[in-house]
Amino acid sequence: MDNVILHIRLINGEQITARYHSDDNDTQTLIVEYPMLIEEKDVNGVPAVNLVKYLPFTGESEQFLLLKKDHILAISPVTHEFSTYYYNTIHYNMLFVQPNQEGNLQRINANLKMVLSKDNQEFLDAMKKHQNQIPGVISDKMH
Repeated sequence: MDNVILHIRLINGEQITARYHSDDNDTQTLIVEYPMLIEEKDVNGVPAVNLVKYLPFTGESEQFLLLKKDHILAISPVTHEFSTYYYNTIHYNMLFVQPNQEGNLQRINANLKMVLSKDNQEFLDAMKKHQNQIPGVISDKMH
């Protein structure tokens, strides 16, 4: 069953696709790699399927998901075309999505560090300057 891409429907209604890794009958656990959440959408009356990283804030080497078998409602191998789409999506995410996401998190963390630092007057001044553009951001404590 190596390199088989699975379509898994969980009892909570989520659908994921992932590469089979192994299963442990002792613990009743299925282990899959690179899980992607399947999002079915209707775009202008045309059905579309998007794959989104199931564990978006994990590194590429930590892409294993352990599923309790009693949480799986249905499981089946996917078609060749869907398997190709799955691998292309993973490759696209590694090249474009993950680096962009990391860059965004770095900027957010830099802003949070500035806010939480002892000397945050520069940030407070910038927030006051733009308070009309970001309603509700400036609190009474900042005035």
